Amino acid sequence: IHDRVLERVLRGTMSYFSVTPPGRLLNSFSEDVATVDDKLNMAVLTFLGIFFGVVLTVTITIAVLPFFVPFVFPLLYLYSYAQEWYVVYSRELFRLDAIGRSPLNSRFAETVAQASGLETIRSMKQGRRFVSEVEARLDLQQRAYYAQQVSDRWLGVRIDCVGALIFAVSV
Repeated sequence: IHDRVLERVLRGTMSYFSVTPPGRLLNSFSEDVATVDDKLNMAVLTFLGIFFGVVLTVTITIAVLPFFVPFVFPLLYLYSYAQEWYVVYSRELFRLDAIGRSPLNSRFAETVAQASGLETIRSMKQGRRFVSEVEARLDLQQRAYYAQQVSDRWLGVRIDCVGALIFAVSV
């Protein structure tokens, strides 16, 4: 996927590059590579660990407490209902986080990545203005990131409540 996107960007028209900020391009490529390198492996390992843990827990609980069987499907419904809500909002928050990261990457590409960016800022004595702009953009990006973390905790609390319900039913 990365190679196809790179090929399309390299064959893009000049109007595309005049409209698209360099930070958005840098953000999309760096996020793709980070997702494949870091997040995908961790997500698969986490999924497998949780999946087999849940299957094992339900199997042992049913083997020890057979009266628990009628409660399995309503509890699975509660889990899936919480997950559906979470996915809708999490996807949007992730998109907002990526949009907020683009101006930061653009500013980075304009200053540090270019040969004369940092020297120009220093020669024009615009360091304080530059830092305040970056801090303002970082604050905006962190709002979306914080909301994403809060939504993760929201799901965690719902899952913990369903787990407590399972414990209450089995005792």
